[in-house]
Amino acid sequence: MFKHAGTSENKALIEVNIHQLNINISVPNCEVMIVFQRGDRKAQTQPVQLINKCAKIEQILRLPATLYYDVKQKEYQKKMGTLIILIKYEKGMKNAGQIEIDFSSYLNQKKGKIDEISPLAKCPDSNATLQYTINFLSQDQRSKTPEANINNIREDQSKAQITLLDQQNKILKEDNIRLQEELDNFKTQNKQQSIYIQQLLNQAKQNQDAFRNPNSYKSNQETPTAQPEDCQKCYEFQLEIESLKKIKTNKSISCQKCSNLELQIEQLKNQYQQGIKQEKSDSKLELLNQANTNLKEQLFELEQQTTRIRKENQDLKNKLTIQNEQLIDCRERIQELENDDENDKRIAEYQKFIEKSNDNLLELQQKLFTFQTECDQLQREKNEYERQIEILSKKYDFLELQLFQQKQRYANAMHAFLSLGDTNAIDILEKFSGD
Repeated sequence: MFKHAGTSENKALIEVNIHQLNINISVPNCEVMIVFQRGDRKAQTQPVQLINKCAKIEQILRLPATLYYDVKQKEYQKKMGTLIILIKYEKGMKNAGQIEIDFSSYLNQKKGKIDEISPLAKCPDSNATLQYTINFLSQDQRSKTPEANINNIREDQSKAQITLLDQQNKILKEDNIRLQEELDNFKTQNKQQSIYIQQLLNQAKQNQDAFRNPNSYKSNQETPTAQPEDCQKCYEFQLEIESLKKIKTNKSISCQKCSNLELQIEQLKNQYQQGIKQEKSDSKLELLNQANTNLKEQLFELEQQTTRIRKENQDLKNKLTIQNEQLIDCRERIQELENDDENDKRIAEYQKFIEKSNDNLLELQQKLFTFQTECDQLQREKNEYERQIEILSKKYDFLELQLFQQKQRYANAMHAFLSLGDTNAIDILEKFSGD
């Protein structure tokens, strides 16, 4: 994202503490959820039961934001967000309203925490309201939150893992380059040795062709191959010539015989030289065959080594591919961790909510115990009052009976008074009243 011209950039964490939702909807046994949304980022509360048109949520939602302060206008640029109310019931979920919020307006008021009671838009209940508190945390305050510390540790671990993978990737690339160079060198040597072997094979083939065609070989060499017994003849002829020379000094012998002997000696010498050349050719051919065999063995070893190097190269390429995939996965994991910051925050908030709920539960249990004690005391007092009422009722019945009897005596006295009609009636009344 490009920085806005003429503005200063501030990283912050927008915190919305959801307190209570009041809504009248005709959906039995439903739960409500509040979603805080800014662009692609979302944070939501845990489902809370809607009881008597009211849901007490008390959960905190946080989303990061980049706020831009306009230096000329001396105010923050518009930064919108939405609170969405979702109703969760048996068949699924549906939207029950929303609240559009411009957070920059609160920043421009330069207030701290802002308590709001806002009506819901696009809601079937026109009187529905949501109570919440807005707060802004700076980068330093954000870093002090427990979930931020966890995320920093995870990010450091991921960065260290990426650095290690980059180093391993670099080493593998260097090994791959080195092995590729060695492979190229082996290929060059293999090519040169193949050319040399081909030359030797051609030369060996020429020699074999020469031995297979003795006539052409004779025409080229002009004399037959000398045999070992010819060497012995040559030696005998030389001895004979020496003896003839000695005789010649003593006697006159035929020059024709000497000439024939010298010619035979010359022929035998030529045959002997040809035999030596043939032996040299045979030894050279044997050496060539041995060299050919050695070169074939070296070629086989080079082919095996080339195959091994290719396999190692392929293994390194596979490792490099795996390392690259791990590197990509690690980077995606970092991105997911950054996106999961809100989930970690929600988890921390849920833990706080659970702890608070446990505290409330303990408090309610204590209150319940107190109410139970008071109820027992009231029950005892009620029993005592009922007993006293019963006693008073009996007394009342007894007094009423006495009053009835007294009225009866009084009536009898009046009757007697009227019947007597003399001065003694007063005495009679006093008598009856006394009775």
